[in-house]
Amino acid sequence: MHILLIDDDSIRTHPLVHYIKNVTEWEIDWAKSPAEAIAKISDDSVNYNAVLLDVMMPPDESIDRLEGDMGFGSGLALLPRLSSMLAADVPVIVYSARQDLDFLNDDERVAAYIIKPVSPQDVADKIRELTA
Repeated sequence: MHILLIDDDSIRTHPLVHYIKNVTEWEIDWAKSPAEAIAKISDDSVNYNAVLLDVMMPPDESIDRLEGDMGFGSGLALLPRLSSMLAADVPVIVYSARQDLDFLNDDERVAAYIIKPVSPQDVADKIRELTA
């Protein structure tokens, strides 16, 4: 299993990366920006089984801003690009500290939504569920 984690928050991300590498023994690539994520997905030698996406990231020149975005919706703006770059069976799991889900507008590209903070085990369990 190979996971792509897209998140700029290293404080919350390090424990998750450690858990996935050492407990589940899955491979995980960590992209700290949408531009880095696009580069990793574009690498034809890697096939991801699931993507974890934080929607609240600083502005990134590699993607267009969403209308009304105050500059921290780079992850959300990345969603359409992810769908065109990933295989249809690769689940995109949005995880964010935002409590409201209205901003997703029932986006069909989102397989699941996880609210931070969340335990690494809960994230791994959701990945297992969606990739089984």
